[in-house]
Amino acid sequence: FRRFFKSVDSSFTVEKLKPGIVLKHLQEQAKIRSGYAANKERKNLMAAWNWGIKYINLPAPNPCMVDKFPEQRHTRYIPPEKDFWKVYEVSQGQDRVMLLAFLHLAARRSEMFHLRWEDVDFTNQRVRIGTRKRHGGNFEYDWLPMTDELFNALLLHKQTAHKEWVFTDLETGNPFTTRRAFMKGLCKRAEVKPFGFHAIRHLTA
Repeated sequence: FRRFFKSVDSSFTVEKLKPGIVLKHLQEQAKIRSGYAANKERKNLMAAWNWGIKYINLPAPNPCMVDKFPEQRHTRYIPPEKDFWKVYEVSQGQDRVMLLAFLHLAARRSEMFHLRWEDVDFTNQRVRIGTRKRHGGNFEYDWLPMTDELFNALLLHKQTAHKEWVFTDLETGNPFTTRRAFMKGLCKRAEVKPFGFHAIRHLTA
């Protein structure tokens, strides 16, 4: 939205926004960034305008409903399992436990960062993962079984944990949000091709 508002006349009323204006903005994004990025932006603008039509009387039809752009998708890199274990070996403390949890639960980054101790059922050896990645955006939970290895690692980790979240930023005491450079740094130390949290999810799959 910041990009979009910079590219349109700030004096426009919503009634003046036409598909050609939106298309021009998205064409520029496709040129500067990629067709995939432009299509993602198109999807978000369309969804927001549809919400506006439904709830705040924005004019219909939706002016953001323009044609999609050609995309060139690249094959997602999935690391070999041996590279994961090299990264695991150079990690320490709760970081090592978190990497093991990513591998054994195939959780998304946001799901792991928001994991609370109340979601860890040691009695029945299972973990509750919450997600909004479902139709309608409702928050839903799934109970996943814990392997013996993950059970032992989390049980040991819990003895030194003092917060409601399983994994916390040691500097702030709050749950993590992004950790952008974390995996890149570990991969560099392990001397393997860089990969991120989501690649671990695909490796598990």
